[in-house]
Amino acid sequence: MKKLVAAYPRPENVGNLQIPKTNKDVWEELRPGYRIADGQVQRVQGLLAAMLSISLRMMDAVGTGDGGSLEQHLPQISDIVRGISASFSQLHQVRKETIRNDLGFPTGKFCSWDTPVAQETLFEGDFAKQATEKAQRKKLRKSKNFK
Repeated sequence: MKKLVAAYPRPENVGNLQIPKTNKDVWEELRPGYRIADGQVQRVQGLLAAMLSISLRMMDAVGTGDGGSLEQHLPQISDIVRGISASFSQLHQVRKETIRNDLGFPTGKFCSWDTPVAQETLFEGDFAKQATEKAQRKKLRKSKNFK
């Protein structure tokens, strides 16, 4: 996807497609998991900005009458579909990573990049049950240690 993003730089006259960096003061206060999530979201923003750039260039070409045939634009349309699809997958993973960081216990394969997102729920299988059981065991250990 890096090649795809590099192939379609942001037009200079479209400032709202620029991806702002996280303020240094804020960055230094973030826990590592949230830094990772922020970086992942920035990559998604880069993909979406590239897809919008392609779309804007195509609209400009059509608007000036230099647009050519639809067949000429099929490679760019294909790139848009690939980029938006990758962005969608990245956002699923960012959600899983954020949840993993907040749960505070090992989530193993459930938050792995290799584990697909289920259609109806973010996590496949019995992750919710396992997460609940781990949380209950953690509470039980804490209560035994502090009595």
